[in-house]
Amino acid sequence: MRPLTYTDVGIRTGWLLTITLLLSACNPLQEFGGLEEQVQAYYRAEQSGDWAQVYELRVRDFRWSVSRDYFVKAMTEDARGWELLDYSIESAEAQGDQVQVTLDFRYRITGEKPAWQQLANTEGILEVSDTSVWLYEDGRWLCKDAGVRHHLPMNDPLD
Repeated sequence: MRPLTYTDVGIRTGWLLTITLLLSACNPLQEFGGLEEQVQAYYRAEQSGDWAQVYELRVRDFRWSVSRDYFVKAMTEDARGWELLDYSIESAEAQGDQVQVTLDFRYRITGEKPAWQQLANTEGILEVSDTSVWLYEDGRWLCKDAGVRHHLPMNDPLD
């Protein structure tokens, strides 16, 4: 085996740098330690209709202002006719002590909400992008504003 030349080292370093950049570009939340896990937990709970868990992932001020029972009841009611099929995290941007996370959502809308069905395609699927705002408090990332997906008004921020 021949010794490595500066060219060999440069090429290998270039490939490693390229792979590292590509991997980090695939995960926009990577630089915000623990945020990806919280965002995933939030939307998995929303997807499964676990509104009590969604509530626990909201910021302290929200939980102080809105009772858990009221939140769970309102979200259960408002979610009827909507099925979150999947979501993907598209980007994240720090803004002071908060991070704005942009996601793409894919819903199935059933006949329970005819007005909303008009927004869906012929298969009853609605695709929408939205932005949520996350704040690090009490040692973890919590959702301050879950976006403007209007079928879930309890997602609105307090301010």
